[in-house]
Amino acid sequence: MEESSFERSKEEIIKALVAQLISIYDNVLQEYVEAEINRRNGFRNYLNFLKIYKKIEIFCNIYKIRLKGQTIKNQTNTKIVDYSEQKIKLTTLTITLRAAKRIDRLLSLSNKNFLIVDIFPNLDVAFFKSSSINVAAYECWLKIIETGEIISEEQGYEIYQQKKKEENSLRENILKQVYESAGYESVGYESAEYYYIDEESPRYYPDNDNPDNEESPRYHPDNEESILPMDES
Repeated sequence: MEESSFERSKEEIIKALVAQLISIYDNVLQEYVEAEINRRNGFRNYLNFLKIYKKIEIFCNIYKIRLKGQTIKNQTNTKIVDYSEQKIKLTTLTITLRAAKRIDRLLSLSNKNFLIVDIFPNLDVAFFKSSSINVAAYECWLKIIETGEIISEEQGYEIYQQKKKEENSLRENILKQVYESAGYESVGYESAEYYYIDEESPRYYPDNDNPDNEESPRYHPDNEESILPMDES
């Protein structure tokens, strides 16, 4: 009789412990699901960040007057840092854009199908933010994913340069559409170089304009009082 009572008590204790185990397991499972949702949303948020950044870049590129030596890239970055009241710092912006562009390149292999990142639970945005992966090495990695082919770092860098040219060409076409939709067809879009966006260089302007003429697009004011109102940030 005592042994039977002990057996019943033992079973009840085991059941109670299993119930606690199930509760903990449910929490673990819930945390995993939430982490997975956050991981997938991370990729989408970074791409949305890049899309909005490019829109800001377009508006900055439309400026016909900018400070001497100022590039489209650093003007865009300055606007973001200033208007975010330093919530987005330049270093953070640089790292975020690096990751976003790398994610965008990966998704381009699947025609923007997020399944290519969703199916790998160990792949997250931290990988794409890494500064230890240079542009050539990243292109080599993409080539392996796309074709299974291993290429040299030199070949990877050539692919990167080609993709950069294609991106600049796409930006040029987008900017042209912006000008046309705003009714500025008469401005003339004869020279692709005029609107060519190079993130690392000051904006190019045709040589037949007088840089000392304030009405010339090559004119750069030497002080902030001469720049456009929106540049007074």
